[in-house]
Amino acid sequence: MTGFLSIPAGEAEATWIDGAPGQRLRLYRMRAGRRDGPPLLLGHCNGFAAGAYLPILRELARDADVFAYDHRGHGGSEPPAQASLGADDLARDAAAAIAAVAAARPGRRVAHVAHSLSAASILRLAIAMPGRYRDLPIAWQVLVEPPVFPEPGAPLFAECTRRTDDLLARTRRRRRAWRSAQDYADALRGRGPFAAFAPGMLESVARATLRPAADGLELACAPETEATIFALWGQPILFPRLGEVPDVHPTCLVGGDPSPWPDCDWVTLMMAPSAARMPWMDFRTMAGRGHLWPFEAPGEFSAFLGEKLRRPDA
Repeated sequence: MTGFLSIPAGEAEATWIDGAPGQRLRLYRMRAGRRDGPPLLLGHCNGFAAGAYLPILRELARDADVFAYDHRGHGGSEPPAQASLGADDLARDAAAAIAAVAAARPGRRVAHVAHSLSAASILRLAIAMPGRYRDLPIAWQVLVEPPVFPEPGAPLFAECTRRTDDLLARTRRRRRAWRSAQDYADALRGRGPFAAFAPGMLESVARATLRPAADGLELACAPETEATIFALWGQPILFPRLGEVPDVHPTCLVGGDPSPWPDCDWVTLMMAPSAARMPWMDFRTMAGRGHLWPFEAPGEFSAFLGEKLRRPDA
């Protein structure tokens, strides 16, 4: 296997899978995982990569056969043309990753854990391609803070628009070249939501999201790709149709703490309104946590998932 991998080869086997037409994605399988345990697939958030969650994947490997994938334009997956960064493309990629894990574990249903971008992608699949969504062999899933943007005129529309515009401006200015992963981690430390990261998680993110370049390292997810995806989900393409999501896979929707605080993400503010449109889901609010909960409290996040994995029906 050649090319950049967001999870080092010593930690995981890496293979190519076919996402939406013309797009190859990296799928990883943790070497330390329990090959006789329940298969679990983790999908990452925008701008990050599968390897950013490596400390969490190591913990989950105690109880499960753990897989993760890099979305198009992230980590070790192929960079897409900007025209192929549509919601349906991302939805098909998520479906392809789940199907690939199921193919690797015939006869077993997949525990699906999706954070932000990947959670929005599976919701888009459920809405736009319900037949394909119904057919996926999902045992249960946890959707952590999918970005669900409100409709014009909704109570939070102006606030979400302002925050999205600010996010896009910052993303487009993002520095893409770095001398080392440690320099990148140090530059993030203490800034906005990164200030709440647990020890070691900034370094994990930096190692997984920087690839070799001619003069050092560069962001594997180009700022223009990250911004395009933020802009995509900063539109009301999910919220008006959440009531169409089929009630076919046991799903836990997890939101952060919506209490006012300086770096509270607009996505967090939209979790309760979104849950109200899917009342059959198990909705949880994590007190004191934000949009990047897995990185703020990786042990807590791992324990939350581990409890589900250890159930007799997992």
